Amino acid sequence: MIIDKNIESVLIQEGVLTREELNRALAEHRRTRENLTTIIERLGFSTEEKMIRCISRHYEIPYEEITEEYVKPEVIELIKPDLARKFKTIPINLIANQLTVAMSDPLNLIALDTFSFASGKKIKPIICKESTINRLIDHFFGKEKEIDIALDDSVDEGSFYYSSEEKSEQIEIDANAAPIVRLVNIIISQAVKMRASDIHLEGNKKSVTVRFRIDGVLREMNTLPKNAQPSLIARIKIMSKIDIGERVKPQDGRFYITMSNGKEVDFRVSTYSTIYGESAVLRLLDQSKSEVKLSTLGLNQREEDSILMVSKEPSGMILVCGPTGSGKTTTLYAILNELNSVEKKIITIEDPVEYRLDMINQVPINPKRGLQFDTVLRAALRQDPDIILVGEIRDSETARIAVQASLTGHLLLTTLHTTSPAEVFGRLIEMGIERYYVSDVISLVIGQRLIRKICQRCKESYIPSMDELLGLGIKGDEREMIFFNSSGCEQCDYVGYKGVVGIYEVIVVNDDLKEMISNNEAPDVIKREARRHGMVTMWENAITKILEGKITSKDVMRIIPRN
Repeated sequence: MIIDKNIESVLIQEGVLTREELNRALAEHRRTRENLTTIIERLGFSTEEKMIRCISRHYEIPYEEITEEYVKPEVIELIKPDLARKFKTIPINLIANQLTVAMSDPLNLIALDTFSFASGKKIKPIICKESTINRLIDHFFGKEKEIDIALDDSVDEGSFYYSSEEKSEQIEIDANAAPIVRLVNIIISQAVKMRASDIHLEGNKKSVTVRFRIDGVLREMNTLPKNAQPSLIARIKIMSKIDIGERVKPQDGRFYITMSNGKEVDFRVSTYSTIYGESAVLRLLDQSKSEVKLSTLGLNQREEDSILMVSKEPSGMILVCGPTGSGKTTTLYAILNELNSVEKKIITIEDPVEYRLDMINQVPINPKRGLQFDTVLRAALRQDPDIILVGEIRDSETARIAVQASLTGHLLLTTLHTTSPAEVFGRLIEMGIERYYVSDVISLVIGQRLIRKICQRCKESYIPSMDELLGLGIKGDEREMIFFNSSGCEQCDYVGYKGVVGIYEVIVVNDDLKEMISNNEAPDVIKREARRHGMVTMWENAITKILEGKITSKDVMRIIPRN
């Protein structure tokens, strides 16, 4: 039990200690740095149980002596072992959204807030002896503790590059040991629960950092002992069926898991070597997202109608552009879900296949076996398809075959890395496609970005300043505007955001634009003409979503390209 000034006053007020006894105990504590509760007991002034009962009565916090049988096994993983040890706490039971925890110091508000944030639950504390808490922690978290005991903290960084057969075998043994297996399972379960899109396991000089990318932003979740790094990465490799003996060359793999609630999650794994040993990134692909619909992406009604109209045409090309992580593949899948039927033969060529779709022939490329985008696309054209999805146009050969497919009666969906949709036409011309082919085959181009959504439960309105309005290109004297932000709550893990929304710019290629493309007009000229025909820019769409209370102006200015 931690005794602070407030507790000192209560103990004296309730007659559990005298002022003289407390002063003597404090003097001994300053001299020896021994636990104050232990000193009070050793000097015979009181007992831990008497002091705890006093605190329990005064603050109306239940006091119970907990045994292993009291603790529900399913709640143990709601609090990380390092937090349990740091704050002398053990989770006991979960009823609805309320997590009961036994604590040696239930008045520690920082600990209570930390547990609420980490578990996503309301916290109900009960007070318990510190010795009891320590015994329960050792019982339930002992396997994690074995990691520190089993591996030497002073591992030299050079040993991460060893290649002897004996050491490789030992690492495999460690990677399959219960502490590491359980540790990896906890990390994965936590990532799925928190809606993470990526898990980053990064070796540093003295530790291993675990970070999750949630709603597009990396958040540090935990710091693990440096000596756990080789076994931790080896465990990931074993699950991904990649070579644990290779520690220098980058490797890729994947594995699937089914959660207890039936949710299927696919993990794409990439390992690579750094000066501080191997690191890994795990990309989480929730298979339920394969059923995404256009109506859920954040498109306005006109944009959604335009995409549906063009995608019903028997031939042509639909391109989605934007940086990595902007949701291009999700948009393509949403279009496919609108088109998918028994009357259509649909083939996808992807690197790799991210989501599994019913009634669709999905082909992963495999460069090691000679299966590149261009070779697989050529073969796909001989399979009598109606619709073809090519994950990305990366080279001139793939671009040329894709254009030919569009010209010969196929609808082709693909992505291209450009900053804005108006730049797509010039990029294809730079890749060697004739201008008249580019103008003929491209039917529609979608540019997009992803922005974090404000948590709708804790969002708060405010009147923006003149500087904020001017930064967005809005004249402040036009009308009084209301913006929104959020302070964070239990539902959003106290970060103020939950989920992401797409910001789009959709160009429907009409006859006027075809002529401009054939004349090799600049992107800004093409964009002005598209706006004249009703295109809404990403910036304008973003401003609308600010006023709707969906996103913040700060994120817009950071992510969305200006007009």
